[in-house]
Amino acid sequence: MLPSSCAKAMIRSARWFGLGALLAALPLSMTASTVTVGFTFLLDGDPGSVVATYNNSTATPLTDSTGTYLPASELSSFTVSWDGNTFDAAEALDYSTLPEIFLPGNTLVPGLGYGFLGDWLVSGTIGTNAEILGLSANAPAYLATDVTAFAVTGSPSTTVDIGINGGIAFGSVVTVIPEPALMPVLALGLAGLCFARRRRAIL
Repeated sequence: MLPSSCAKAMIRSARWFGLGALLAALPLSMTASTVTVGFTFLLDGDPGSVVATYNNSTATPLTDSTGTYLPASELSSFTVSWDGNTFDAAEALDYSTLPEIFLPGNTLVPGLGYGFLGDWLVSGTIGTNAEILGLSANAPAYLATDVTAFAVTGSPSTTVDIGINGGIAFGSVVTVIPEPALMPVLALGLAGLCFARRRRAIL
C-alpha cells in the first residue's frame, strides 16, 4: 500500500494533468468547425425560432457597407419556425440573395450580436392578401400583412422593398441561441473550481 503522501502527490499530478489537458483542448473547442447561432422570438403573440449553422473552417464571409456576413450559399442549414410553419433557406422569397447572417462584430441587432435577413411567404398571394414573415438586419422578426409588392435588389448589399397595404408587426427577442464554444468555456470553469476546491481539501 502506498504511503498517503505518495498517493496525495499522485492525485495532485493527475489533477494538474487533467487541467492542462482541458486548457490544451480549449482552443480546439473554441474553433469548432460547426457553429450554431440563432434566437427565439415572440411575434404577434406566437413564439418562433431561427437556427442557422455554418462551417467556420470553410465558409468565406463577405463584407460590404453593412458589415461582414455569410450569404445563404455559405450556410450548412437555416430554419425558421413560427406559428406552425417551418421554412428553410431555399424557401426564401429570393433565394439568390436571401437569407444572410451577419457575423459577430456587426452592430445590427442590439443585444443579439447576429443580424439575419430573409423573407418568407406565410400565406396568401403577393399583390392581394399576402402575409410575409421577415428577419431583418435591424429588427429580429416582423410580419407584414396585405403585401402588394416584394422586390430584392443589390449585390452584395441587399435591399428589400415591401409594399404594404395592411400593416407590419415587429417581434421581440426572447432567447439568444449561443455558439457551441460557450459549453467548453463553462466546462473549463467548473473543472477549475472543482480542482481548486479539492486542492484546498488535500492541503
